[in-house]
Amino acid sequence: MRLPSWPLAVLLASCDGGTDDTAPQDTSPQDDTGELTSRCPEPTPPPCTDAMVLDLSLHDDAVSDGAVNTTSEGDDRLTVVDATAGGFGQDHEHPWVYIRFDTDGAHRVDIDDEAALESLEWHLALRRSQLRLNGGDGGPSCVGADARTTSAYADIATVPADAEFQLEDFYTDACELQMEPYGLYPAYVLGAWWSYGSCVETTLTPYLVQLDDGRILKLVVEAYYATGQEACNASGTPGTDSGTITLRWAFLH
Repeated sequence: MRLPSWPLAVLLASCDGGTDDTAPQDTSPQDDTGELTSRCPEPTPPPCTDAMVLDLSLHDDAVSDGAVNTTSEGDDRLTVVDATAGGFGQDHEHPWVYIRFDTDGAHRVDIDDEAALESLEWHLALRRSQLRLNGGDGGPSCVGADARTTSAYADIATVPADAEFQLEDFYTDACELQMEPYGLYPAYVLGAWWSYGSCVETTLTPYLVQLDDGRILKLVVEAYYATGQEACNASGTPGTDSGTITLRWAFLH
């Protein structure tokens, strides 16, 4: 199913009736008191929920206890997520880890997989090398992302005017699963964060992620291993504790 992507200018026009090319652009909807409000106040169930339960091995009787820890490094946050999920080939036996990005860091949302299909509380779900946004085919919210393939994370200081936020779109209209190039996982919006040679390498592709309240953050996956990611990227030597995901991120406004 083809879902919309939203250019920044369109999002701005929908909020305030126009844009100002000379001023910083803010897409965060606000109420009369200036408080942030949701762009998607009611959950919209993904169109292929029955297929998702099977294809993504979703659980209704288990909640992940994978640790989620956030520290600060300058203007950035570093969030380490234990998405090991039992190890390679056993991930389907374990629930996803759900997190929410807030001004004081990223936090785990304690919810089971099937309940997450009706929840607006989470932004990103992780299990091993799978990263899934809460929007479109991925969940009932409206979280979307834009891959900045020609930029480096450190060079992104503002939201580019050409940003287009894609919702998850890994099913056809007939609920047939669309896979990423390696044929291992669905074609997630954030799927380009990794590549595979002899180990899981990080491409360091930065993303802009628009949350349900309209705020936009920049994000890059720095590591898949607790230690040894640089050696994997350089020489194909696997690191240790695979599935320990390190996210570097910062709000842009």
